[in-house]
Parts: sequence; structure tokens; C-alpha cells
Amino acid sequence: MIENNNGTSQFLKDCNTDWNLNHEFICWLNYWLKEYKKKAEIDLTFHKFMYKSRQWTQEEIIDRLIELTSKVNNDFYEFERAKEKEVQKMVDEIFYLFHLVFWAMWW
Repeated sequence: MIENNNGTSQFLKDCNTDWNLNHEFICWLNYWLKEYKKKAEIDLTFHKFMYKSRQWTQEEIIDRLIELTSKVNNDFYEFERAKEKEVQKMVDEIFYLFHLVFWAMWW
């Protein structure tokens, strides 16, 4: 998937067929989380969040979000029906984690 400078995929720009906004959102989030990490001029270890019975920094959650969105992006069109539940679990985790850090995502 080739991304443009605004986080949208080239697929969406060139596509004359059906496309999935759900997948485009995951692409967009992945792109902008990476940009945020590059450009944020704040201490990403300052904010802490409880997740899976331990304390995570904002940076750790961002890294996990990047990992998950990258995996979902890579598997989205490739997954077999057998992997559908696995992908859904990852998407659920993405939304939960982003919900945790949402109000701390500024610089």
C-alpha cells in the first residue's frame, strides 16, 4: 500500500471500485501515529495509562498502535476467513488503546 503525504493510500486515490473506509482509517492512523512520534516535542513518557494490568507510557501505547495498525494493514486484504477473528481482536485493541491516549495526543 503506497501512502500519500496526507496518510491516504494511493489505492483510494486511484480506485474506481469499492473500497473500505474502515481500512483507510487504519492506514490513516498508522501514518499519523508515525508522524506524531517524529514531530512531537513533548515527553512521551510523561502520561501513563493502565493496560493489561500494568502501567504503559504514552510512547509504549503509540508503539503498540503502530505495530497493530501495520499488521492489520498488511493482513487486511490477505486474511482468510479463519483469521477474521484474529484481525477483529487487533482492531478492537487499536480502538481501545487509541481511546486511552486520545486526550494526550497533542504537542
